[in-house]
Amino acid sequence: MKRVLLLMVAALVIVPASMAQTLVVPFKVDKNSLVKAIERTEKSLENEKRAQKGQPWFDQAVAMYNAAAVIASQIYGGMPYEELKGKLGKDAPEPVEKTVTAGPSNKTYKVVSLPEVDIYLAPDQSGIDIVNFWVEKVDVYEGAAEKAVAAYKKAAELDKKLAPKVKEGLEHVADIYKIRANSHYNLGENMPAAENFLKSYELLKDPLVGTIESETVFNAGYLYIVDENWDKAIEIFEDAIANDVWSEGSVPYFLSWAYLQKGEEYYPKAKAALQRAIELFPDNDNISEGLINYYSLAGDDFTEITGVLEAALKKDPSKIILWNGLGQAYLKVDDRAKTIEFFRKFAEAFPDDFSANYYLGDQLMVEGEVLLKEAADNESLSQAQKDELNARAMDLFREAYPISERAYNYRPDETAAIQRVTRILFRLKDEPGMGSVFDKYNKLYEATL
Repeated sequence: MKRVLLLMVAALVIVPASMAQTLVVPFKVDKNSLVKAIERTEKSLENEKRAQKGQPWFDQAVAMYNAAAVIASQIYGGMPYEELKGKLGKDAPEPVEKTVTAGPSNKTYKVVSLPEVDIYLAPDQSGIDIVNFWVEKVDVYEGAAEKAVAAYKKAAELDKKLAPKVKEGLEHVADIYKIRANSHYNLGENMPAAENFLKSYELLKDPLVGTIESETVFNAGYLYIVDENWDKAIEIFEDAIANDVWSEGSVPYFLSWAYLQKGEEYYPKAKAALQRAIELFPDNDNISEGLINYYSLAGDDFTEITGVLEAALKKDPSKIILWNGLGQAYLKVDDRAKTIEFFRKFAEAFPDDFSANYYLGDQLMVEGEVLLKEAADNESLSQAQKDELNARAMDLFREAYPISERAYNYRPDETAAIQRVTRILFRLKDEPGMGSVFDKYNKLYEATL
């Protein structure tokens, strides 16, 4: 099995390992024979003595599995269309184009429709049509996969020597679940997909198999996140971490997301998950963004993660969320010169960003007002020194005005933006031509009161 990591908008691709026959034999679904094989095992188990032995249960498990895997035993994900045509024979129907709009993306497939199954084809990287997934239209025996699991486990319980064969059989059933999950996902049926991924993960985790498959549990948990079933996502991702599944930091990132959606009582758990994750995966930008989400919601002190965000920003300066998060940290630092320097860089990197312009203008204004206050209140200063402070303050206001006006133009409905530009213009209104500009913005501001 292989997976393309699901983040917020990425698509899931599951290509199951082939369980198909290696020889090209005609495609066939003989439901009658498969059911009769199951009935024979049931008849055998009616004998109390035989029912106390492992082999009859194993035989039933195989019969159940064969019923569940009747399609998957003959075709496989990635099967070239030419090979599929060879199995279907000369009377096979031609593929018909079909667009699936409910899946991970609007995608057009070529569909070969048989009475038993619809087979969805899509081109691979070289342009060759291959089997992408299929939808079974025949249920040979209801609950066959689950009954196969139960029979395999019973066989292993009664005969320890069967354990290796049971392990292999359970792995094959887990593949069936993953194949079903893939089909559901591609059709936009997220919950059946999640349920089948979860069945596969839990089956493989069973001591009889003893495999922890990280991509399968991640896919299950992520799809519950998409469905906004926070409790189930938390249950799955907590179990994943308990089994040392981190998916390079994606598991704790999405676990923290689910915690945050649950409310304030879960905030400490979100923070703990993200702190542990950033220790293990310091280069994972998603975790840095997760920390920003947490600190924004919880109202914690951003300066706690200044180092983390600086490292992440140095690695990828194109991510505006990192600039915004680090900006919140700098606003709490008692060093306005450094804060102004940061927001100047932020505004240079993203000249059209509201936050970059708003906070740069804000900090320039605040620094100017500090200088004015120093000039007015400090009696130990000479008049020349006071004049110098006042001049520096006015330079800061002049710099802040166009920046704050730009922020206002980006968000004219933002009360804080019009308030900020009006406050700066109040300091500049006595300069040539600025009185009318102040009057204009002051009227706009008064309209918000």
